[in-house]
Amino acid sequence: MKHRRVVIVCLSLVLMLMVVSASSMACEFLYDVVIVNQTSQTLTVYVDDVLLGTVVPSENITATDLPSNAGPLSIVAKSAQGETVFSKTLSRQQMESIGRTRPVYKVVIPPQQGP
Repeated sequence: MKHRRVVIVCLSLVLMLMVVSASSMACEFLYDVVIVNQTSQTLTVYVDDVLLGTVVPSENITATDLPSNAGPLSIVAKSAQGETVFSKTLSRQQMESIGRTRPVYKVVIPPQQGP
């Protein structure tokens, strides 16, 4: 009798965990970030410190299938000399809003101002 009660409690806990997991996954949206290079130089782009790739002037590069509930998202673009020419962080709230309203978010790296 006691063993049966333990089994029922364990199965109930597993079922509750499955429901909670399913509901949290249902709130996650995947989206893409298109990064547009309007500078006159080729840039190396990082998303959350992971190399996304290089993008030449007047072209774009896309980070795909980013989860909206992952937390802050950092986008950094560096010149060939390793200097940071652009940096932007999207908060978790911004990401969740982006995921619900549109599946693609555009980040524009503006032309660099002269000295």
